[in-house]
Amino acid sequence: VSSISFRRTKEQCLNLPPYTDIDVPIDIQCTKMYKELEKDYITWLNETEFISVENALTKTLKLRQITSGFYYETTADGKKKTVFVDTSKVDACMELINELVENDKKVIVFAEFQAEIEKIKELCDKAKIKCDTYYGKTPEKKKLEIVDNFQNGDLQVFIGQIESAGI
Repeated sequence: VSSISFRRTKEQCLNLPPYTDIDVPIDIQCTKMYKELEKDYITWLNETEFISVENALTKTLKLRQITSGFYYETTADGKKKTVFVDTSKVDACMELINELVENDKKVIVFAEFQAEIEKIKELCDKAKIKCDTYYGKTPEKKKLEIVDNFQNGDLQVFIGQIESAGI
């Protein structure tokens, strides 16, 4: 294990900035969608004899997506489509990124969903902020390159998926 992973404590890392966590309320449309889905899921739970873990987790995942301001839907041709219903979470993230980058700080952003990661990257690109993404679909060779580029200062913002980039 030690040849492919390592562990560092906060004390061993120099110049780590404080962790920033911001509560961003979801808009009325997302709140309404969430409550409607939650009600449907509770009804489903009460009316279903056998509930598989997979079905329960899928429904919970959909609720988490909505709190992130989007959901996935399947198109008629079977493809997955991202539908954004609220960008307040991503907008708040970008405000913080812009402020930190303007002050010559490097930024690490962890997001749960690929759609969030891609949206943040799109907005960073529009703002001409040097960034890259690190998530499940990122090829292994590129993952190492991204980490090196961030550590060397070639990237201002590292956007990673929690499961792939690790915390």
